[in-house]
Amino acid sequence: MKPILLIFVTALAAGCARPAYIAKSDAANAWMSGGIAQIRETVFDNPADTGVLPAVLGRFDTYTVTDYNRTGNITLTESFRGPDSVRIAKQEYLYDPSGERLERALTHDLGRRGVVTLLYDYDEGGRLTSEIESNGLYRFDYRHDRQGYPRAQITDLPETGKRVVIQRYSYDGEGRLKRLRGERDERYRYYPGGTIAEVRGGRRSLDRYNKQGDLEAMAVRIDRKDRRGRTFERFEVTLTAEYEYDARGNWIRRTMFYREQVQSVAVREIDYYNN
Repeated sequence: MKPILLIFVTALAAGCARPAYIAKSDAANAWMSGGIAQIRETVFDNPADTGVLPAVLGRFDTYTVTDYNRTGNITLTESFRGPDSVRIAKQEYLYDPSGERLERALTHDLGRRGVVTLLYDYDEGGRLTSEIESNGLYRFDYRHDRQGYPRAQITDLPETGKRVVIQRYSYDGEGRLKRLRGERDERYRYYPGGTIAEVRGGRRSLDRYNKQGDLEAMAVRIDRKDRRGRTFERFEVTLTAEYEYDARGNWIRRTMFYREQVQSVAVREIDYYNN
């Protein structure tokens, strides 16, 4: 099994009245610091020599560029793969004049050369009320508690038009996301200082983080089933990570291991705004 290497930690609403998923474009909630302007990340899949990494991407290697505005929010991310650097993903995030409130997210469909646009609406208090795909294929609405935290994500089923809750959010006493229930069932735990400590995905997965908020280990339970759907084998795969950091505390090299064998090496170049 190859690890799924994320640029950012699982999106969390840490002490702020915003939907959990919106934090995907927020550097602070990814536990990065120092006024980041751009990250260029290369992931080498199972390199033969971790001391001398290839100068050219291999078949499964990826290169991702992520730009941030001065408030710490992502404005653009592009990913490329393979020796020909084929672009495999592109997303843009557009904000209000403050640079903090996400208004539109553009996902470029590279195969069809089209763009899917998500529009975000807010109430007078700045709370997200709806997420709408511009072509009208789907819409999500949000309910909030008295503190302004999102409690539920709601949509209309296209087949019946019935209005259903598809995700529910729960928070701890500090206003941090504690549980996400829906298609996924995830529980979150934090270090005393507020940094994410672990994310448990039901009984099948557990992600642990170090005190810097960086992924430390991924454990996944795998069930092998026969043609009748009966489980005949159950085992767990655990990946661990080692890091090197720059002077500002952001990682610039991550090595992932499975049973002490290197699975991948990720290398980052980080540009900062001049503060």
